[in-house]
Amino acid sequence: MKTENINTLNNKAVDFYEKANYEMALFFADKALALDSIYRPAMINKANSLYMLKKIPEAMDIYIKITKIYPDELTIRYTMAEIYDADENYEKAANEYLHIIINEEKQNIDIAINLATELYMMTLENENKKAIKIAKKWIKHNPENPIALHTAAALRIKGIKKPEQINHNYVEKLFDAFADSFETVLAQLEYKSPFLVCENWKKYAQNKTDILDAGCGSGLCGMKIYKTNPMISLTGVDISKKMLKKAKEKNIYKKLISSELILFLQNNKHIFNCIIAADVFTYFGNLENLFKLMAKNIQNNGIIIFTVTSFNSFFSKYKLEKSGRYMHSRKYIENKLKLAGFSIIEEKKDIMRYEAEKPVFGIIFTAIKNTGS
Repeated sequence: MKTENINTLNNKAVDFYEKANYEMALFFADKALALDSIYRPAMINKANSLYMLKKIPEAMDIYIKITKIYPDELTIRYTMAEIYDADENYEKAANEYLHIIINEEKQNIDIAINLATELYMMTLENENKKAIKIAKKWIKHNPENPIALHTAAALRIKGIKKPEQINHNYVEKLFDAFADSFETVLAQLEYKSPFLVCENWKKYAQNKTDILDAGCGSGLCGMKIYKTNPMISLTGVDISKKMLKKAKEKNIYKKLISSELILFLQNNKHIFNCIIAADVFTYFGNLENLFKLMAKNIQNNGIIIFTVTSFNSFFSKYKLEKSGRYMHSRKYIENKLKLAGFSIIEEKKDIMRYEAEKPVFGIIFTAIKNTGS
């Protein structure tokens, strides 16, 4: 009889929760818990109802209690990680995501991306040693996971080889998750790359109207140029389908293609007379092959305009930052452009955006494909 009462009360809690009546859901969850204080479904309903009522500390107390009694409750771990992240407790959030990864049967790329993000946030809080400790546990459990390896390389863990570009699936999932808030966040960061690319197109390439927008994202860069000249022909390529959906809503592209950039350039048959890439090469370390493929996809005397995040070094080529993105030296870009058959028209250092209220410097390059290259 006791079990039936508990089930009945908890089912009522579920019904009210599904109707978004969280006060009544909480009431019936408490009624069930009065009969059995560690009844798992009622504990979860109570914690979730408190969470939806924005009673976060009370909800968290119960979530923690649940994980101590029922450590296999991974959905609770995920909610706890989200709460810790919102409270800027990145270490605890990272540990919750790591617990999920270790205990899940299948690898979940979204959880891996979340863990990588928390570890980066820890480095911004000068908690590098703690971040490295967590990353080493991750690598030990997932020694072949590309996101774990990339994160470990970004944290400069000994014995981890630096990859030449970020894993495709990582980038795709990252931008799929970022798509809805992308333009709002970039506005907050005072993101300048689309403006800089457009200004250089107006200055050097207004007669180049068959344009490939490489890594077009939500279409910010394409929109800038389209507003200058609606008669252009824009082709957008991006790895994220959700970003392409945002770009399509702008009604400025003749064609939008879902593809990883190098794969597209290898298979494309159409030759453009201009290629633009705003803040795209930050996801590639080695740019030699990319520049050569761009040369194959553009006419003689065609113009390429792109931005890179830069650092000062005569000898270094590129480096992987703790953010997981790449920076390139000016000399490296100059050498690889020349090798691919381009001559630089202009290179200009500027602030690309702000991160943690600090300016992120980069270089905007404009180059022309040499005749016969």
